[in-house]
Amino acid sequence: MPLHFWLAGVAALLLPGLTVLGSSSHSLRYFYTGVSEPNQGLPQFITVGYVDGHLFSQYDSVVRREQPRAPWIKKVDEDDPQYWDRNTQISWNAEQVFRENLQILRNRYNQSGGFHSVQWMYGCELRADGSPGGGHSQFAYDGRDYLSFDKETLTWTAADPKAQITKMKWEKDLALAQRQKAYLEEICIEWLRRYLDYGKETLLRREPPVGKVTSMSVSEGRVILVCHMYGFYPKEIEATWRKNGEIVEEGTFRRSIAPNSDGTYHAWLGVETDPADRGLYRCHIDHAGLAEPLVLAWEAPGGSSSHSLCYFYTGVSEPNQGLPQFITVGYVDGHLFSQYDSVVRREQPRAPWIKKVDEDDPQYWDRNTQISWNAEQVFRENLQILRNRYNQSGGFHSVQWMYGCELREDGSPGGGHSQFAYDGRDYLSFDKETLTWTAAVPTAQITKRKWEMDLASNLYVKAYLEENCIEWLRRYLDYGKETLLRRDHSPPPRPAQAPVVQDQLRITPFHIHFHPLRWPGSTRSNSGGCFLG
Repeated sequence: MPLHFWLAGVAALLLPGLTVLGSSSHSLRYFYTGVSEPNQGLPQFITVGYVDGHLFSQYDSVVRREQPRAPWIKKVDEDDPQYWDRNTQISWNAEQVFRENLQILRNRYNQSGGFHSVQWMYGCELRADGSPGGGHSQFAYDGRDYLSFDKETLTWTAADPKAQITKMKWEKDLALAQRQKAYLEEICIEWLRRYLDYGKETLLRREPPVGKVTSMSVSEGRVILVCHMYGFYPKEIEATWRKNGEIVEEGTFRRSIAPNSDGTYHAWLGVETDPADRGLYRCHIDHAGLAEPLVLAWEAPGGSSSHSLCYFYTGVSEPNQGLPQFITVGYVDGHLFSQYDSVVRREQPRAPWIKKVDEDDPQYWDRNTQISWNAEQVFRENLQILRNRYNQSGGFHSVQWMYGCELREDGSPGGGHSQFAYDGRDYLSFDKETLTWTAAVPTAQITKRKWEMDLASNLYVKAYLEENCIEWLRRYLDYGKETLLRRDHSPPPRPAQAPVVQDQLRITPFHIHFHPLRWPGSTRSNSGGCFLG
């Protein structure tokens, strides 16, 4: 039986041109997912639409109605009263085709049971100058590439030998390929322009980044300067490190731009250098929201500076380059003070001042050893859950978590954060004000939905970040005041730690953005953990 092709945009209307404001590029993307059976909150069929990464519409096999997911899209009702009915019918038709295609592919791969999925992603872009950019249409089966469309040659690229059957069938239908090309180059672009006009107050706004440079020792005689960029919109941003005015490429590394729960973005750019040279470096940030580039330098902390308590957890599928299978580290103001790993299996002090805790709390190290051991077990299970979710049978994989809190310069509580990553890429982040989780990838939606249903746990995390964490930060600052609060200090060197290497991106514990584990509590946690499930 042939695999059916369903062009969701065929029923859309060709619209008159609208001016696109702003200087950034823009995108319209649709994601379709059909699965063999409902799984952990994921319906059997779902479609979602995004403009510039903002969810604006959704259909699923439970509600069976195309629904608005952004306030601005409701403006379409005035111009096009049949919009939601028409798109409901389009998505319903696609659902039927996906069910049939899923069965076709299961037969093609001789699969009689188990969990299987068919996915489709398509969309288009506008360049910064307002001209049409690339258009794409690609399919996946069981999380692996299957077919992708080349609109210039009107051909399909098969990523799998089984996909050759579909490729040959579709390439015989020239009219189908021409309709796909027309949709991507014309209809999709016109709808993108219209959506940008509807949502211009949100989508075309400009919010400048707030920046800060921090320093952290990574080995004897070496530090990393990190230029943090927060709260900017649109997503496009340029940042460079300069030493004595010259752009520095060697020794620099960055993490991908990631979304915040309020619709803005954050990013960072790091450079490794000698501690004595920190004053020679400047971070140059250029963004559409800035009248002129923002130039930042590292400032040595003084007695009235802000303070932070951060924990970093990393679990990997196998020991790698000196990195144990599981490790946790704790930092106050960039100073390593505690560590646990799967080799020693004992929470250990890493700064002289933390040993003062023994007098006030004799069970501190035993209790935290148990906490970290419990976390190790949860990380192992979470890693397996995610490998299954991504259909990964082997290879090197990692689950990471970072959480912590801050005190402002005036001594009042500042921000609190809890963020997760899988394979070095952002996965989930917690918004303690709204008690919601931001999913950085579609797969994380499963965990997001599950966790947001557990209000008690989210309230627990909020209480930890705003109360327990702050209480312990103040206590640690008191224990280490001779080191942490003196005006002339810089972070002492800590033992070198082997980095995790993913796609040439060097990720040390400071650079991590993380994935699920246990809920923090008590000193850190008194629970066994939270499974991704």
